[in-house]
Amino acid sequence: MGLLFGSDPEVFVCETIDSKDYAIPVPHFIYNKGIEPVSMDILRKHPVMIKSNNFSIMMDGVAFEFTLPPVKVAVDMYKNIHSALDALAEFADKFDNKVVIKPTVNFDFNKYYDPSNDLSYQCCIFGCDPDLDAILVDGYDSPEIDVKNHPYRYGGGHFHISDGNEMLKDYPLPFVKFMAITCGNYSLAKSIYPELEKQRAWKYGQPARYRIQHYPDKNIGVEYRSPSNFWISELETIEGMFYWAEKAYYYLKCKREDIINDYLEATVEAISSADQSKAQMVLDSLE
Repeated sequence: MGLLFGSDPEVFVCETIDSKDYAIPVPHFIYNKGIEPVSMDILRKHPVMIKSNNFSIMMDGVAFEFTLPPVKVAVDMYKNIHSALDALAEFADKFDNKVVIKPTVNFDFNKYYDPSNDLSYQCCIFGCDPDLDAILVDGYDSPEIDVKNHPYRYGGGHFHISDGNEMLKDYPLPFVKFMAITCGNYSLAKSIYPELEKQRAWKYGQPARYRIQHYPDKNIGVEYRSPSNFWISELETIEGMFYWAEKAYYYLKCKREDIINDYLEATVEAISSADQSKAQMVLDSLE
């Protein structure tokens, strides 16, 4: 079988205050607007707000996260993502709000935080479930953060790749390093929000964040978590991510350790500081 690709991107429903985008969390719509979730998980962390045959949209902290089926070609992912975006835009427009796809948005913690309400509490706390880092193998953790004085939230464009339980199961670390060199640099180089990428890079945008995933079809794959959500915006950038992920997999199969030796250090410097020119320089060297 060929590679399968998926994504669970995070986007925001926002209001504009003083020309800035402020995220509006899911509980606002449930408690203040009387919107009933489609379903609620047992931990109440991820109520599903909108569901269709080719996507579902749920709460993930302050963000609205899409769950999408795996695909083989970029145009199918594009169609699924934009069906979800259209549905969310229709939802947001009912309340004179808008959908925002940006790496970093503003958030007024005190406006929404209610420790007596578990769903409100879940949306306002900050920090993902634990993930891994392919570079900082022995010195990385992913703690929750005290965010009472942290006025931002971050949108990920997590990218899933599986290969039929072949090489990715056995060699995730070099693959994630190749993904940083290819997809990590590409997603940064194409972004129109370099300053927002830099804000996100301090934690969630570090170059080699990943998880091992066990998918419903029994495949084992890699979720590359470093890119922001920007790449989901256009068919061109989705196609680019597919192209560079296939390159990363090719480098893995061919045991191209020289690529890691030659370009990983520059990649870390580029992504950590949102240096788009350096990211593009690495990509140009690979072509």
